[in-house]
Amino acid sequence: MSISKTNVKKYLKIITETKKKVFTCDDLSKISGIKVEVLRNEFLDFYPLIGLEINYDLHSLVPALETYLTKLEKVPVKKRVVVRNKTLKKYKTFVDYIYKKMTFSGGMLDSGYVLSIEDVKILKKLLNNEEKKLNKKK
Repeated sequence: MSISKTNVKKYLKIITETKKKVFTCDDLSKISGIKVEVLRNEFLDFYPLIGLEINYDLHSLVPALETYLTKLEKVPVKKRVVVRNKTLKKYKTFVDYIYKKMTFSGGMLDSGYVLSIEDVKILKKLLNNEEKKLNKKK
């Protein structure tokens, strides 16, 4: 299924709030501003013959759309990892980050250290900062 959660919510709201007895893809297109072909392609998973039936009533798709929406809401949303300058200020350079995070006491490198997504993003930003410093020297 290729419809996003926000589009499903939008379509359900429009379809359920309409007072028309027969609500077609053309009507939904006029209200939502999305082309009819795009709407039909999105509804193909719910009713495969929607491309052939021009006057298909979308009210009959409401239960299927609601069950699909409940499935989408059960899927957890991944939080985006953001690295702020506040966290970058803790480390002077790329090497300083590696020394503070990925070494044992005494300076031996921890070969079992597993990088997280946040570690990778911090390392990228620190490397970019060092590259900028090197380019300024030239």
